[in-house]
Amino acid sequence: MACIQTQVTFTFVCFGIFNIIAAILLHFSLLSLLFQSSLMLALSIPLGFFAISLALVKRLTANELTTIVSIIMLASMLLLSSNINQALNPLKLVADMILSIRSLNYWFIFLPPPY
Repeated sequence: MACIQTQVTFTFVCFGIFNIIAAILLHFSLLSLLFQSSLMLALSIPLGFFAISLALVKRLTANELTTIVSIIMLASMLLLSSNINQALNPLKLVADMILSIRSLNYWFIFLPPPY
C-alpha cells in the first residue's frame, strides 16, 4: 500500500510542476489545470487496479498486458477522428466525463468559455 501512496504522491508532484509551467507559459488557469489533472489521476487509478486483477486472473505477464493496453489506446486514438460510433471508445468516455464536470458552472476554477 505504501508503494501506491508513493506513486500517487509523485504523480501529484509531477502534475504540479508541469501545471505551473503550463500556467506560466500558456497563460492557463493554474487551479483549472490542477483540478483537471487531479481528476484524470482519480479516473486512472481504478484502471490500474483493473489491469492488475486482469493480469492475476488471466495469468498474463506485464509485457502482454502492456501490449494489449497499447493496442487499445492506439485504436482509441485512431477512432477519435472517425465518424464511427464512439460509445465504447475509452478516450471519448473520459473526455465526455471531464466536459460534463466542467459544465457544472465552477466559474472560480475554470477559464471562461471562448466566445
